[in-house]
Amino acid sequence: MTEMYLNFLKAASTVTFLLLIDFIFEFLIIRKIQDRKKNIKWRVSLRWVLFFCFLFFMAKIWVDGFGFLLTVVGVISAAFTITQKEYLMNLIGWLIIMWRDLFVEGDYIEVGKYSGYVKHIGPLYFTIEEASDLLWGDKTGKEIKIPNSLIASNPIVNFSVENNQVEGKIVFTFSFASKMEKINGLIDALHAEFERLIPHKNNLHTKPQFMLRVVQEKPLGIQLTIRYFSFKQDQKIIEDKVFATVMHAVNVNDDLWMSVAT
Repeated sequence: MTEMYLNFLKAASTVTFLLLIDFIFEFLIIRKIQDRKKNIKWRVSLRWVLFFCFLFFMAKIWVDGFGFLLTVVGVISAAFTITQKEYLMNLIGWLIIMWRDLFVEGDYIEVGKYSGYVKHIGPLYFTIEEASDLLWGDKTGKEIKIPNSLIASNPIVNFSVENNQVEGKIVFTFSFASKMEKINGLIDALHAEFERLIPHKNNLHTKPQFMLRVVQEKPLGIQLTIRYFSFKQDQKIIEDKVFATVMHAVNVNDDLWMSVAT
């Protein structure tokens, strides 16, 4: 009984010591890290280090000999890998998310066919609030629970990264009855519109490209494709302004016609 009490005392002292380390790091170092992602990374890393230290000291206190411990751990690990492979992959995915700073809670991300705001990141799953396809920035009200292992087999786009401009594309098709000089005049007007909508920011501005080609599948006509780069949150505004400019030009010009599928 004396040995058991002594082991309890050692275990309690170990827990106290580890909690003291956690408090010291939290108070002196982690709280002073202003960057949100680095702050979370430090917190998670510290907790994992302390957790493994806890396991090590508990094994040393309560288990006689590490050979038996390693054997038990090996058998358990093998059984876990075979029967719970999905859970293991999710756990590995969680470690990758946290260690590689892929995203944090509040980020707007796209993983495979899913996109939305990260609400919660857990050891097995992360939850996102689904974003609307119709209006960027709005939420649909749905929450999607995604396995962490999905990040290993799908590309991840984080739209919350600063200065991250993405490609946008707008397509219009004009009928063959439209005059080319009218289409070229519209392109000049759209150039000026883009200069106003997308100002130069940190040398990330890319001039829009206007491409014309003849399409012979429905809708038939002269297709105008506009390729540009902007911040994701600005794309809906840009598309609305461009659409309004094009429709105004069509309404005031008798020689400019939109093509429709029949």
